[in-house]
Amino acid sequence: MITERILVVDDEPSMRKVLSRLLERAGYSVETAENGERALDRLQDGGIDLVITDIRMPVMDGMELLGAMAPNLPDIPVIVITAHGTVDTAVTAMKLGAFDFVSKPFESDQLLRNCKKALAQSRAERRSVQTSRASSGVRLLGTSSESEALRQWIDKVAQLPSATLLTGEPGTGHGLVARAIHESSPRQQAPFVKITCGAIPRDWFESELFGHEAGAVPGSTSERPGRLELADGGTLFLNEIDAMPMDVQGQLLNVIKAGKVSRLGAFGDRAVDVRLIAGTHINLEEAVNEGRFRDDLFYALNVANFELTALRSRLEDLPDLAEYFVAKFNTRLGRQVTGISPEAMSMLLAHRWPGNVRELENVIERAMLFADGEILDVGHLPGQIQGGNEPDLPITDFDSNMKSIVRRATANIERQLIKGALDESQNNVTHAAKALGISRKSLQTKMKELGLREDS
Repeated sequence: MITERILVVDDEPSMRKVLSRLLERAGYSVETAENGERALDRLQDGGIDLVITDIRMPVMDGMELLGAMAPNLPDIPVIVITAHGTVDTAVTAMKLGAFDFVSKPFESDQLLRNCKKALAQSRAERRSVQTSRASSGVRLLGTSSESEALRQWIDKVAQLPSATLLTGEPGTGHGLVARAIHESSPRQQAPFVKITCGAIPRDWFESELFGHEAGAVPGSTSERPGRLELADGGTLFLNEIDAMPMDVQGQLLNVIKAGKVSRLGAFGDRAVDVRLIAGTHINLEEAVNEGRFRDDLFYALNVANFELTALRSRLEDLPDLAEYFVAKFNTRLGRQVTGISPEAMSMLLAHRWPGNVRELENVIERAMLFADGEILDVGHLPGQIQGGNEPDLPITDFDSNMKSIVRRATANIERQLIKGALDESQNNVTHAAKALGISRKSLQTKMKELGLREDS
């Protein structure tokens, strides 16, 4: 198992030493930096999974470090730790992208719990790709009809205050779409706060969501605002909402209805104005019918909804996605790869991509680790890609424009997959769509594009 690496940023040598010992005893690998500038230099080399930073430091303070990391290193969670903690400071830190906020003096167990939460959420919810600009600052990659429909839907729903539900397979970009909605909305200058419900231990749920007063939670010596409070005026994204315990679902519904939140141990309520976006990989209606999810909360969240399309159903976008990841890992790994060979692209297009865009990102990263030239070739691809079925109509016209080659290859592969599924299901479109992992409507659209008649 790979040891996760934490960068501790503090101008006090004694605090760097104390934190290093604490984290190393907990099994983490630790590096240190005395200010934000040195931390940024180290972060550019890669390999850091979490940053713990003080706020007040010379040269570059913690808030400046957060601001510098947000656009360039968004995948690395940051915990802010300071003796000058107030709710206002916490909100400012969250606006700049901090995962969490703790105040000195703190309990060792509390900090370790926060580290565990931050790393768990980072593993569960790595950001998907960003390119091909929508109207927001977030950019969504792809020229397919599915990607264009998503961009148009975001532009419409972002202007509404309504709760929103994002469904679809893991790795299709729930977090990215949630942020795009926020940044296209009138709330874009307010905080965007996210929680991955599946990464939160049951005992921490209420404190994480609603906050707590000093002493209300074992090990807590100071008050702590919950995520709802930190998102006041902005957007709270609840990914894997299906993992939320039933009793917490009821409490969240009360917040939606009343617009007020009560911290654990508090005697009064606090008014909050939060736009909720929920994400799930499962069928929530089935969960409601099986008694695993509250029907009233489902109806409250399912005001606007969108099913994110699996990568195998929009292969037209794959070359642009792959190109983006090549550029990303050129920077991160110090490579100078300029492209992907037609043979390797043929194999990528033939793969089923059960892990969607997240799997493609992992495949490109692994390929570039072994790249020894300017072109990614078949030999650089991982075994599960090389071992897959190659398309019946491989790419051979290498002198043509790359985009036209890819377009033809994509259409060929999609046609073969659809014809195979239709033959297997005896031309039953509903059954074929289920076998392909796409909706009936998406399959009908593809069949029309590819000139395949619907005989059922």
